[in-house]
Amino acid sequence: MSHSLTQLMHSLCRVGCLAVGLMYPAYQTYLVAHPTALQKKQFKNISNNANNNNGFTEEHKKWHSYWICYAINYVHDEVVIEGSIGHAIEWFYEFKLIVLLYLLLPRFNVCRLLILFD
Repeated sequence: MSHSLTQLMHSLCRVGCLAVGLMYPAYQTYLVAHPTALQKKQFKNISNNANNNNGFTEEHKKWHSYWICYAINYVHDEVVIEGSIGHAIEWFYEFKLIVLLYLLLPRFNVCRLLILFD
């Protein structure tokens, strides 16, 4: 691949990491924290169950788990890797995007397994 194409792909993956790792989860967390009246009516049974779990629903636990995993990933990537050898790893952001998708997709539920919420 040419150098300019590699740079473009690198930049797109950095933007993808921000979109996948921050923007979508932040929006979903906002929806869980501030449900609309329609969502409250639709999920009345969930909120009744949440009273038995100290106010936390499964969605709350999912997004709390995600943010804990993201924080650990951020510190590791930005401080340890990118600060020292990240510039030398050719496919660093492409790999990071794959890791973020793996943490985010409900099919895998990796964050929940790592944090071990009850």
